Amino acid sequence: MRRAYKIGAAVVGVAVVIGVVLAVIFAIPDSTKPEEKELVVTIFHFNDFHAKFEPISSSGGPCPPEGNEKGDCFGGIARLVTAVGRRTLYKNSIVLNAGDNYQGSLLYTLFKYNITLPMMNKFHFDAAAFGNHEFDDKVAGLYPFVDGFNAPLVAANMDASLEPDLDGKFKASEIIYRDGVKIGIVGCITKDTPAISSPEQVKFNDEIEAVKKEAAKLREQGVKIIILLSHTGYEEDKKIAAAVPSIDLIVGSHSHTFLYTGVPPSTDIPEGEYPTVIEHNNGRKTLIVQASAYSKYLGFIQIKFDKSGDVASWEGNPILLDNGVPEDPVTVAELRPWVEEASVIGSVPIGTSAVFLEKETCYNKECNLGNLLADAMVFEYAEIVNDDAWTDVAIALINPGGVRAPMGETSNLTFNDIATVQPFQNMVNTIEMQGKDIIELMELAATPPLYYKRVKSFVGNKGCFQVSGMMATYDFSKPEGSRVVDLKLKCSKCKIPVFEPVELERWYKIAMPSFLTDGSEFPIIPERGRNKTVGRLDTDVTSSYIKSKSPISIGNEGRTKIIG
Repeated sequence: MRRAYKIGAAVVGVAVVIGVVLAVIFAIPDSTKPEEKELVVTIFHFNDFHAKFEPISSSGGPCPPEGNEKGDCFGGIARLVTAVGRRTLYKNSIVLNAGDNYQGSLLYTLFKYNITLPMMNKFHFDAAAFGNHEFDDKVAGLYPFVDGFNAPLVAANMDASLEPDLDGKFKASEIIYRDGVKIGIVGCITKDTPAISSPEQVKFNDEIEAVKKEAAKLREQGVKIIILLSHTGYEEDKKIAAAVPSIDLIVGSHSHTFLYTGVPPSTDIPEGEYPTVIEHNNGRKTLIVQASAYSKYLGFIQIKFDKSGDVASWEGNPILLDNGVPEDPVTVAELRPWVEEASVIGSVPIGTSAVFLEKETCYNKECNLGNLLADAMVFEYAEIVNDDAWTDVAIALINPGGVRAPMGETSNLTFNDIATVQPFQNMVNTIEMQGKDIIELMELAATPPLYYKRVKSFVGNKGCFQVSGMMATYDFSKPEGSRVVDLKLKCSKCKIPVFEPVELERWYKIAMPSFLTDGSEFPIIPERGRNKTVGRLDTDVTSSYIKSKSPISIGNEGRTKIIG
């Protein structure tokens, strides 16, 4: 049975007030007797931290100067430490991390696991999952973190037997005890990881089958309550919940999904209720929770389990980590040397922007930030000309997952802004592809079986690249594989650049991130492409372009049209 619950107002104020209010709302009755085999647990969780050690703006970008003091910014590691520290107010508390701690800020780009490990160890998690971005720096970049991590790492569908540095460093599940009751925490990670990261010889099996098998093992060991730490995305979590009814709670991640019940405490629009409830034919319920991303929220749910270990009732909502949640002073002091060292590089001015460069819609339609990044790649090769050509590379594309944050919340753009937007250290490469293969590539980006269907941003099974030198029209009312109804490409061997219908057999040179030319996500590119060349680092390419074109005033220009 669900009880009405609202937390938005409760988290405003100083730490003591917040703690007292929450303690009153969620007080666990002392009359709950262990021998009755009922149990109330309080779960704190966060996901997709993405190296947001410093507070973020409302749109997820770097917090502007003075923004934190004005109350315009959210989250950051120091606020998380304060909020998670309130676990001591609750009997039978559990703290969980659902993965993707790596990647997403200049601090990570510069310091990698060296900063991530000590900061994550401050939480003493009861268990944590791997995220796909933990593999972005390959096994060598993950091993030191795993080796020094002070909490159990769980992944039931991951096989690292061919990677000695990781083999034996994690388990399929972890059993913890609360009031003498066994609680099993299973982990899983998206099987798409090899397509979207660099796990080398680590294998990833089907999530549902692996979780089902591990849950059955736990039941055989007398585990009454099963929690799944899932890094697969909200839509996949609902499928797992339906297929494995023995799971009581799924703590999700990967899709950066904001779930909330009632009136949310910010302008963020919930994508579903917190928790999302999956009801089974036998009367059991599986709850699904997720708390957005980037440390803006801390997930908070209290669940009462009956004598059989089934979910009986619950209450909770994500807690907005605004300036009503004080930053832990010890953590602030520990973070300061890292920030000061990074600021030497990050504070370097690059240019200015007269417009806000938005990221939110980049997955499923044209966005002006995507236009900027793609234009920068074409500009990079603009000086390679000959007598019959204005450029050697007239077209470029970028996968929307490579656009990680907005820019332009203040007019001044620094290197920190650019490194936050493009944290993956891709090279801007070129490759030649035939027109017919470019069309197929564009179709693949618009096809839900790929990674995009598993994340929130693939709205209505629609996806697209961010492009320069292209004009594409998609009709999403048509079947998969026939949605690109028109594609025009800008000529390169011409003195007056114009858009021309794509020629199926013609070879075109395209600029794109090394993530794509190396075959991640879209193997068709290296399989069908030829004559790959390696260029400069993407942040250098974007910086050069902004310096040349400031003030930036780019908008949406009809490069991508969506009908149907």
